[in-house]
Formats: sequence, C-alpha cells, structure tokens
Amino acid sequence: MRAYLLAATALTGAAFFLVPGAALAQSSYDWSGFYTGITVGQMFDTGEFDFSYDPGPEAEFESDPDSLTLSEQALAIGLNVGHNWQSGSLVYGVELDAFATSLNAAGQVGNEDDGEVSAETSLHALLTARARVGVAVDRMLFYGTGGLAVGRVSAFTDYDGDLGKGTTDTTQTAIGFTAGAGVEHAINDNATIRLEGLYYQLGDVSATNDELIFGDEGSSYTANYSARGAIIRAGLNLKF
Repeated sequence: MRAYLLAATALTGAAFFLVPGAALAQSSYDWSGFYTGITVGQMFDTGEFDFSYDPGPEAEFESDPDSLTLSEQALAIGLNVGHNWQSGSLVYGVELDAFATSLNAAGQVGNEDDGEVSAETSLHALLTARARVGVAVDRMLFYGTGGLAVGRVSAFTDYDGDLGKGTTDTTQTAIGFTAGAGVEHAINDNATIRLEGLYYQLGDVSATNDELIFGDEGSSYTANYSARGAIIRAGLNLKF
C-alpha cells in the first residue's frame, strides 16, 4: 500500500513533464479559491508494538516477545477545508481535514512457555494539515500532498512472562506525518470530485508497568505502539 502511494506521488510530479506545456500554459478552469467538502473511504492500519523489559537487580529473565504487528481496516468519514492558488497550470494550496473512525485491532504473540502478550488498539480520530501541489489539465487536477498528522490512539496490553503478570493501558495524542497523491475533477464551476490515497505514520504511544504481579522488585515491562497505515477515499468539494 505504501509503495502504491509513493508511486502515485511520483506520477503526479511527472505530469509536469508528460503534459506538453503544463507548467506554463493557463488552464481554462480556475482552481483558485476556498473550498470545503466531505470524504468517505477505507482506512488500512498496520500498527506495531515493540516490547521492552527491565528485569531489575534480582529477577531471573531469559526472553519474552519483543514485537507484535496488528492489522485492521475500517470505514473513515472526513470533513475538509482548504484554499488553492493557481499560476498557469500550477495549482498549490493548503488543506485541513479530520477523520472520524472506529479502527480497532487485536492480537497475541508468544505462548505460555516462552511468555505471551495480548494487545488491543484503537484509532479514534485522525487530523491532517497538508500542502498540495499539482498540475491542472483543464478540469482535471493531478496533485501530490503531504504534511502533519495527529491522531488519538488507545493501546492496551496484557503481559504474562518471565517477569510476572501485568497490563498497560493508555490513550494519548500521537503526532506524525502523512503523504500521498490524488486526482480531482471539476464537475461544474462550484463543485469537484476527487479520488485520493494517503499514507500516515504516527509517533509512539508508550506505557510502562513497574508493579507486576509475582514480579521482583524493580522489574518493569514497557509497551510502545506506533500506528501507521493508508487511507483510500473519494470526496466531494464545494468551491467558493
């Protein structure tokens, strides 16, 4: 999925060279101005846990699971607002959007003999602030986009291993980045439709349990979770 989005971004940039005179010619449609709209699409999350252990000065510790990847997908509905500027066929602008979703994933790694961890995650909302740069071919706009991503992430784990038993449970705001590409078509002077793909990666959400049941004094267990994935969406914009 990420490779697809990167390829789409590269093709968008190549449009400057593939369309004769695209960077210099004036598009017959005016893309400049404010717009707002709604998007509907699918989110594909492939977040990863990294587990670390501090056995303390007296604990006997061999090994326990060190990572777990969780995959899930869910419907995502978003609202966006933005502004475009235009110079010839070059169109550039900024866009803010917010997604509401119920992206939940769960999984387990390890076994009773070697230690095991079960985990659950939720991505409650995702906001992005992005730049857009593209080339207009009359009523078609091919663009690349990228910028800041902010998500509200919950992560829960249940650990049973060499150091003892315990859980971690946290909900935090995670900051990261997003990048992608899209194509937009003006159906009339005041409305456009779009198809867009975005890749996002958020910073770590971390929690530590240093009061493990049956654990030696000073022992602790830490779970770090990083949400990352892709969004494929279609949208309708109204232009002012």
